[in-house]
Amino acid sequence: MLVDNSDILLSCGLAGLGIIQATFNALAPHIASGALEEILTQYPSVSKPVSVLYPDRHYLSPKVRVFIDWFSEVLTMQNR
Repeated sequence: MLVDNSDILLSCGLAGLGIIQATFNALAPHIASGALEEILTQYPSVSKPVSVLYPDRHYLSPKVRVFIDWFSEVLTMQNR
């Protein structure tokens, strides 16, 4: 199945409408409850590059720096 909305994708998977691929964090509670089951674990998903774009300035806002650090950590944790 091919959809462009992660909530719809999850709903379809929970309804038994097909195989879905999503982030582990999004699926973990449903796997733990038994509502979803991991299959094809021998075929890991391919990582894709992610870029954070911000204006080129001499001074980087602390808020932007914190966001970049947090987002990098989230992506690292998801790439298990």
